[in-house]
Amino acid sequence: MRWRTLQLIALAAVASACSDTTGPVQVAAVSITPSTATVQIGDQLALTVELRDAGGHTLSGYGVTWSSSAPEVASVTPAGVVTGLADGGATITATSEGRSATTSVSVVPFLTTVDGVW
Repeated sequence: MRWRTLQLIALAAVASACSDTTGPVQVAAVSITPSTATVQIGDQLALTVELRDAGGHTLSGYGVTWSSSAPEVASVTPAGVVTGLADGGATITATSEGRSATTSVSVVPFLTTVDGVW
């Protein structure tokens, strides 16, 4: 019985030494690609977000919240897809774990040609 108790104590000590005591990896930086963009009214653009830890390693599995400073000009979906709605500009923000990044989006009228002339 004593031998079994020593085995359990040793196993608990090894498990404790191997556990991660630093806590979860935190998002240290957020970046959006492209950093600026132009879309025509009615067009869409998919933005890409990248999350990094303090060591510069890419992170995945963290939630990202998207917002637009001018949703009447450019809306953004929870997946980071921007839709041009009206002529003007908007700042799109991606936020994760309290860190954020922005990109500037210019929305321009839809241009068409008439007999090859703008």
